[in-house]
Amino acid sequence: MDSEALLIQTLEVSVTTNYAFVASATLWIADYIATLHTELRMIWFKKQSGTSILFIFNRICFLGYLLTYSVFTLPGNGSDKGCDIIRWFQEVFQSTATVTTTTLFALRIYAIYGKSRMILMVTTLFILSRFLLDMLSTVFQQNISAIGSPVQGFTRCAVVFQNENNFYHYQRLQIGLTFLALAFDAFIFGATLRKTFHYAIASKRLGGFSIIQRILYDGLIYFLIMLIVGIISTIDELLIFFDEPSDKSTFLDLIIPFFNVLPNILISRLMLSLRTFTSPEEMFKAPKTAPGQHFSGIHFATNTFLGNIGAPLDGEIWEEKNNTEE
Repeated sequence: MDSEALLIQTLEVSVTTNYAFVASATLWIADYIATLHTELRMIWFKKQSGTSILFIFNRICFLGYLLTYSVFTLPGNGSDKGCDIIRWFQEVFQSTATVTTTTLFALRIYAIYGKSRMILMVTTLFILSRFLLDMLSTVFQQNISAIGSPVQGFTRCAVVFQNENNFYHYQRLQIGLTFLALAFDAFIFGATLRKTFHYAIASKRLGGFSIIQRILYDGLIYFLIMLIVGIISTIDELLIFFDEPSDKSTFLDLIIPFFNVLPNILISRLMLSLRTFTSPEEMFKAPKTAPGQHFSGIHFATNTFLGNIGAPLDGEIWEEKNNTEE
């Protein structure tokens, strides 16, 4: 590939990446606006548990990530030092949002399995491994101002590598992160399916509507979406690692930004879905096995920290239970 063709492709990738980021950020903001009323009613205005605080912290951190990434990657002028600072905040917000997102999924499984130490250890290992690899990957990058570069009109800052060896190690870490994320999602889905499938079938046969079905359906939707996105992300990383840049990477650049956004949207939807499960509107819509009752069948672990992430309790019921225990 000659220098002119490489320059054209670099510009195309820069523009494509910006468009994809704006689209994914717009999706997150639209979802946030759509769920804000429910979030305020079921999270902010209720007595807080550990998981609800994590939920709020997760939303704030992800918004911080979107804002700092916008400043870093969208057109503008900045110094090398300024780009370093912006990138540092971006990495902090992104890593924190990723940790809180995966922690919320881990706590759900932990609650479903009755506070199993094995589940806690396995999920903690996944979370810490992903966090450490994410932090390690930043060591091989250098953040510079785009002023004077071919992409100056398309981005404020750019990420470069001092040598091919740094780029090689960075790509290996990115491939590892992608497979680790897929393995975590597979574990969460498999653990959820193992614990809930039998009860969900039993509930359906009885003509009831249970939180087990809600957890199973939400988990299935999440896993299928993330499996597709994860496979595409893996293909992109492998293409970059083994081959020279090709036209395929331009298409894949449209998909990759959603790999960060979708898990955050899905865990937020899951949390709000669990919170509103026994709200008057949901109870009115749902068929019941007996007046005012839902079929469950699983003993959910609850405490002050877990709140109702694994249990069929709405905010008011949980508050009453907390007050009674106190």
